[in-house]
Amino acid sequence: MRCFNLCLPFDAGDLAIVTGKYYFLLQSHTVERKPELLEALSNASVPGLDVDVIKFRLQVRSVIHLDESPDDTADFLLALHYGIICGYDASDFCRISAILRLATKYSEHWLRDHVIAGLSHTWPATLAQWDERERRVNPTNPGVVPFNLPHPIQVAKLAREVDVPRLLLSALYDLSRNTPSRIASGMQSNLDPSVHHTLSQEDLFRTLRGREIASRFLSTFIVKELEGRRPSHACTRPQNCRMAFECVMFDLLRDVNGLLCNRNSDVLFAIAECAGMLATEGTRADGRFLVCCWCHAELCDVVQRARAEVWASLPTWFNVEVDEWGTI
Repeated sequence: MRCFNLCLPFDAGDLAIVTGKYYFLLQSHTVERKPELLEALSNASVPGLDVDVIKFRLQVRSVIHLDESPDDTADFLLALHYGIICGYDASDFCRISAILRLATKYSEHWLRDHVIAGLSHTWPATLAQWDERERRVNPTNPGVVPFNLPHPIQVAKLAREVDVPRLLLSALYDLSRNTPSRIASGMQSNLDPSVHHTLSQEDLFRTLRGREIASRFLSTFIVKELEGRRPSHACTRPQNCRMAFECVMFDLLRDVNGLLCNRNSDVLFAIAECAGMLATEGTRADGRFLVCCWCHAELCDVVQRARAEVWASLPTWFNVEVDEWGTI
């Protein structure tokens, strides 16, 4: 049996938490001040354990035996003592998941809320946070290292396990931007290549349904807002602006078919590109289509309202009940 002593002198720890062939020594006052945690730990103790024998082996310390993995228990206890010391990217996702699962299981609400808040920066509930997240994941500056996110299926399954609907919805939308075959095929485990993770049948259906509705929304937007779009009443160059709108529409249609940047199912990105493909007179075109400032302003307003409508509609499209969606 191996020992993990949480940065304490060996004799200072008077409580042993046993998990498998490992035990963790800590000071009992760290859990005595948390009656809910102590009760949950006691209730989770493995029944039928010969406590007297283990107390003798662990130098007459109080013993709680848990049916958790040693790695998960270590991350949880370290988080209780020192706070979150790992990141929220793909490399640390297993550790963050363990902390969140055990914080939920043992009613450590402050720790649960802290982890959820950290995850919400990359799996957000507001459109502004989503746009910021996309800039971190897909930086335009080649010198910026992109943020490495865990796979959305991992996040969706964790959100289901700990009952955080807003993380689930954000993950399902992220996943829906892939092709149906990739969505259904799932992902290979980073830790064990023989393990394959897939969505439940219910969440797979939600993802494909939401993806289809988003695709229809984009098609309607193209027809309603771009096809035959008239220049602004104050337009100073109506013929050029009309041609620019047509070029944007054709490029967007090609992107819908996956011919440009392989983001054919990202409705938020596609709608934003309508404004991104335009430039006003007096600015650098950089390959964009030139329009007057009046036409540009009107289309940007349309784009902003359409993207807000998409974000507000995601709970309905993916059939996920989220009370605080778009308000956090």
